[in-house]
Amino acid sequence: MKNKTPAPNLPMVDESLLELLPPVLRAVVRALGVNRAREWLIERGGRNVCVPLGRSGAVAQGLSREEAERMRLTLANHMDENGRVSFPKADKLINHFRD
Repeated sequence: MKNKTPAPNLPMVDESLLELLPPVLRAVVRALGVNRAREWLIERGGRNVCVPLGRSGAVAQGLSREEAERMRLTLANHMDENGRVSFPKADKLINHFRD
């Protein structure tokens, strides 16, 4: 019998807001919540970033272990074979909510 890891608890985000976002932004906001996603994208957006496994990789990317687990879950369809994703800059997220 295969041991299943429970899915991490995702932050509550209004689905109508998520519908307005492009897929990668939607996945980041779903994993981190709006404010934390904005903060993280200010630091890491506009780059091709490895979504880390484990605590040391998470810390290196400015994420808690739980945040990294949620990011890997929500971004699974967007990662390349090395676990990397091209993240948009934070202004893309800010612009969607401002307009």
